[in-house]
Amino acid sequence: MVARATPPQLETIAAESPKYTAPLLFVHGLWCTAACWRRVMGYLAHRGWTSHALQLPSRDGADLSLAALAQHVQCAMAACAAAPVVIGHDLGGRLALTTTGARAVVALAPLTNAAHVRLVTAGWRTRLQLLRAAPVPPPRGLLGRQLFAGPSPQPQIRESAQLLRALRRAPDVPPAVVPSLIVAGAHDRFCPPADAAALALRIGATLQVAPDAGHALPWEPDWERRAAKMHSWIVRTLGETLLALLDAPD
Repeated sequence: MVARATPPQLETIAAESPKYTAPLLFVHGLWCTAACWRRVMGYLAHRGWTSHALQLPSRDGADLSLAALAQHVQCAMAACAAAPVVIGHDLGGRLALTTTGARAVVALAPLTNAAHVRLVTAGWRTRLQLLRAAPVPPPRGLLGRQLFAGPSPQPQIRESAQLLRALRRAPDVPPAVVPSLIVAGAHDRFCPPADAAALALRIGATLQVAPDAGHALPWEPDWERRAAKMHSWIVRTLGETLLALLDAPD
């Protein structure tokens, strides 16, 4: 069952049989909502994880900065029962990599500055909306199919033009201070493996490349295999610390 709570606005799916002391906190990307994580969260609930998906504040005409969204993620982390593993996609991947206090971080196709430039220059409608400083609808046509490949499990929303413009001038992602995994789709045009590899090398993260995948890693076909690999990396990396509190005496 999915429960909602505000603020921050979270969707929660509890573990069917809890195994881990750290919850998972999911952060969505551009033009997306927290609903994009529901299938992944349900899959991981079978494996013993309690998951929370953060709904970033409305970007439809809102005056938003990257720093404000990062603070929203930190508030969501503080609302968790224990320090979470933060998992983000696209913009959410970038936000995940800038968090402090997480147990570990997984960034799926994180939006780098170079990726953002490719994204906002690939479609004339997006460029026009940015010039007008109007809320930017989801890209359509070839660009939309590349970004939202497969049957997306969530509605798409309009993005803040201010946020999209600000991403061009975003500061570099800082070096990783907790175990961090970056996952790139082998056929992702906007966050390609070469960019992901350079980012992983610079910040000290582990890199995985998902074969036959594009940008929409949380819901493209074969998402179950990617979720399983993510689960395995977290358990292998954090090891017994995930289970220590469950075994502690009363």
